[in-house]
Amino acid sequence: MNPDSLKRPSARHRFPVAVRLFAILLLWTTNAAADEHVWLIGGGNNRRSSEAQIEQNIIWAARTLQSLPGRRRLHLYFTDGQDPGHDIKEIVPARDPSLEPLSRLYEFGRRHVVITRNHRVPGVLGGTARDQLEPALERDFRNLHAGDRLLLVFNGHGTPARRGFEQHRLWLWNDTWFEVRDLDRLLSQLPDGVSARFVLTQCYAGGFARLVHPRAANTLELTKGERCGFMASADDQPAEGCSASVDVGQYRDYSTYFFAALAGRARDGGPLLRSPDLDRDGKVSPYEAHLYAMVAAFSADVPRATSEDFLDRWQQGLFRWRGRGHDVVQTGNVYGRLAVELARRAELDLQSNSFEQLWLQQRVIESQRVRRYRLELKRLERQIADVQAKIIRDAEKDYPGLRKQAGKMGFTVPASLREAVARIRRHPQYQSLVETQNREDAEELKLLDHQRRLARLERVDRLRKLSLWLHHFESTASEPEKTAYRRLLNCEKRPLGGP
Repeated sequence: MNPDSLKRPSARHRFPVAVRLFAILLLWTTNAAADEHVWLIGGGNNRRSSEAQIEQNIIWAARTLQSLPGRRRLHLYFTDGQDPGHDIKEIVPARDPSLEPLSRLYEFGRRHVVITRNHRVPGVLGGTARDQLEPALERDFRNLHAGDRLLLVFNGHGTPARRGFEQHRLWLWNDTWFEVRDLDRLLSQLPDGVSARFVLTQCYAGGFARLVHPRAANTLELTKGERCGFMASADDQPAEGCSASVDVGQYRDYSTYFFAALAGRARDGGPLLRSPDLDRDGKVSPYEAHLYAMVAAFSADVPRATSEDFLDRWQQGLFRWRGRGHDVVQTGNVYGRLAVELARRAELDLQSNSFEQLWLQQRVIESQRVRRYRLELKRLERQIADVQAKIIRDAEKDYPGLRKQAGKMGFTVPASLREAVARIRRHPQYQSLVETQNREDAEELKLLDHQRRLARLERVDRLRKLSLWLHHFESTASEPEKTAYRRLLNCEKRPLGGP
């Protein structure tokens, strides 16, 4: 007898051909059914706080995602959903010059008019009020299958927790909200095998980095299912993106740069400032889009990624380097190389011996300017309020109910108010009001410019620190820690539409 006939049969020959074909077909159909689902959730928490930029950001994100290769399904939830009522605040140029005095007096937009209107987001499935959105997400998430990929994008407002990071909030319509723990609970209901990623652009979004840890706890342990994400700002910092203007050329928020990197073009259609494709594989992953926003943006945002938060949490609890030479930027990794590039944009040489001193000098100067402009704006605000009160008191003596009538006038001043407008213009304090408000407008632009310069310096420092943390992590972290970090990084780096 041939001794080979006593060997255990191989897996290839243990099953009939029909069974093997069925297994292959089942595997193919399972992979084919796997899909990418995107939830775009946005808007303010009420009509007064639902600025046009938020609406434009959601439209921009939707168009970008729809233009990318691969198959994906978009689920849009915005403000009041399909209700025809007004849910957007927008500023438009004042076509009637007679509007200006009333606008300046009652803060309707000064040389512009603040209007409210219904949103123009196409394809909205429903509203974001919690009693509507929460059951809709629960239903949507239950319908996912193993292998599906989830991307959740939120564009709106956020507030920090009074105590405990799990209480950071993102605000929903009708002044409702989700806290970190609420979103964690929703994501925990996903079927096994569903990958979840998020892009959160609200103020104080960094608190939501806890979503990758069980029960949003302060730990290095990761959730059982795959989760990762990107946030526009730190847990203790506001973010850009709350303008009532529809002039997208002026937008400098995280959404603008993140989705521009994915789209391969700037938001106004022009070229990108640099190539976001860092690994030169012909695809731009969300991780690369995030790093593009870190380096290319002239913005007040200092963004975060969950893998970066992991390194930060690791070094806080387990490692502190000491001594000269241990704080030198590590250009052997991506963070060090980007830190050098961004420092050059700020006219700093990160590799020079004088860098730290020059960086600190610039940071002190910009911090002082930000503080000075904020104080000046508070002073101007008080001065404007005093002058307005004087003019309003005199005007409403002769024209009682003027404020109420002005609030209803629309784009033109009715004949019944034209004499009141003329009287306001002739008021001895009116020219002072105009000059002070114009000065306030100019100071606000200067403040924003210096906030952006300060944030650029903070991003240089953040990238430099990340280069150091990663360098030491790679040489001293435990294998379980390295495995957890790689899980996050692989999740962040997977291209949209990728396997």
